Amino acid sequence: EALIQELRQLKLNQKAEVEEAVEEAEREMHQLHNRIRMLQRQTSGLTQSVQQWQQRNEDKKTEIASLKKHEQTLQQQNRMLTRNLQGAESKIQQLSEDRKRLITQLQSQ
Repeated sequence: EALIQELRQLKLNQKAEVEEAVEEAEREMHQLHNRIRMLQRQTSGLTQSVQQWQQRNEDKKTEIASLKKHEQTLQQQNRMLTRNLQGAESKIQQLSEDRKRLITQLQSQ
């Protein structure tokens, strides 16, 4: 009878230990689920930040390409204006020389 009672007590103790272990595992699982949800939110936030950064980066690349194209246009205009200026200076020089010749011719008459 004492042996049976001891076996029953042992069985009850084992059952209590198992229940306690299950409860502890459930608590740990709940904590892990909470941690997973928190990490998922952080990951989502980081993903969104990365996407925003990538979009800004693409926008900057587009802006740089546009500025380079504008720079090329300005350089072409600058070369054209420089040629026009050189042509105008040459024309002014020629007109000045023509004027001097005409004045000399008129004075000699």
